Amino acid sequence: MNDYGSAGAAGGLMAMIMGMMMIILTVLGIISLFFTICFWKIFSKAGQPGWAILVPIYGVLVYLKIIGKPWWWLLVLMFAPAILFMIKVWLGLLALIGLSVYFNLELAKSFGKSTGFAVGLILLNVVFIPLLAFGDAVYVGPAGVPAASATPTV
Repeated sequence: MNDYGSAGAAGGLMAMIMGMMMIILTVLGIISLFFTICFWKIFSKAGQPGWAILVPIYGVLVYLKIIGKPWWWLLVLMFAPAILFMIKVWLGLLALIGLSVYFNLELAKSFGKSTGFAVGLILLNVVFIPLLAFGDAVYVGPAGVPAASATPTV
């Protein structure tokens, strides 16, 4: 006599797991779309093309331009954490966290926001990125330095 009960239960469990995975992927897709729209708006406020957020490497280069960092910082972003991960995993994670904190501080400065706002960007990114995108924030220049200086140079 064959016991098909366990195969049916396993199939039901697999269907439940697949359903949960579809829900999780849908929620992650919605969150990704939301942040894409937010950064599109942030890029536009900074006088850069919003669509740049859709192009992987170019989007990072535009972000670096907004916060006032040269293009070669892209190499730092790509290789420093990877090399440190190879040495010790915790060093790589520490590098990623440090770079994230630094870039959020620079982004807040670029929009004339305080250090408190930067702490909000770091700890409550999901709240403060939309505030930056859709709020009254105005781009003042890379790292808070106005693009055109108020005092003329002779």
